[in-house]
Amino acid sequence: MISANEKKNIQNKINNAEALLIITGAGMGIDSGLPDYRGPQGLWNTWHPAKELNMTYEKLSTHEMFLENPELAWGFQTYLTKLYDELDPHEGYNDLLEIAKNKFNNNYFVITSNVDSQFLKSGFDENKLYEVHGTKRLWQCTDKKCNKRFSPWNMKIDKLPNIDEKTLYANKPLPKCVNCGEIARPNVSFFGDLFFNENITKKQSLRLEDWLNKNKNKKLIILEIGCGISIHSLRLKLKDGQYKMMSNEWKLPREFLSKDKTSFIRINPDVVKDTSEDLHGIIPLNTGGKKGISLIKNLVKF
Repeated sequence: MISANEKKNIQNKINNAEALLIITGAGMGIDSGLPDYRGPQGLWNTWHPAKELNMTYEKLSTHEMFLENPELAWGFQTYLTKLYDELDPHEGYNDLLEIAKNKFNNNYFVITSNVDSQFLKSGFDENKLYEVHGTKRLWQCTDKKCNKRFSPWNMKIDKLPNIDEKTLYANKPLPKCVNCGEIARPNVSFFGDLFFNENITKKQSLRLEDWLNKNKNKKLIILEIGCGISIHSLRLKLKDGQYKMMSNEWKLPREFLSKDKTSFIRINPDVVKDTSEDLHGIIPLNTGGKKGISLIKNLVKF
């Protein structure tokens, strides 16, 4: 529960803002029924061969696995890709889009670490989306030279391999590169990934820079949703006088640090306060994404 004063503070912050920056992590997908990755009911623990394989989620989710054991790698990725493809976005996505359209007149941008394409499914503009870790809806080649020449291409669900129901290993034929015929892989930044094709994400990041530049004289509101506290998270932390992601993959330009220019609402069940955050006006909502977004929507003046 939040107090009447906290609600009033949130209401004033968002209604006075002129531009909306949305930053989301894995917690945003949980309300859609997607498990997290490493918790007791996480994705790794629900994928039944995991214990028998005696492998960690991090070890399986690597570029090298596609070269060393492509049937295992594609078995796991097929399982994930189908899971994401069948997933319906929860109501929080629709509420966010309504806020972005009706309160901010579409003056918004989305940064997400999620690879499930839920924002596009919900109707968000693909030109206002920065998928920092890539996406399952695109595939790329496993060959480094090929990646330098070509961009990722659209995944086709009917091109996914069949999977052995007992082992979840993929059966051949496995997806191949449309340009050179080498084995393909999802265009996702895996752990320790030196082969991630960044052609699409770089274009997205440039659009974000352009959007921020256009809004540098406007009042910005940041909604950070479900980013958790992992070192791989997009969660923003104040460091050296600048907001930087814990993953170090992006930082908010310094001109937006002023409390008069930028407001910051953090929606996360495991909100952790610290003095630096409190001093710089971060408003924590200790709740899940869907519920927190609904609360904010009810405070917005359309």
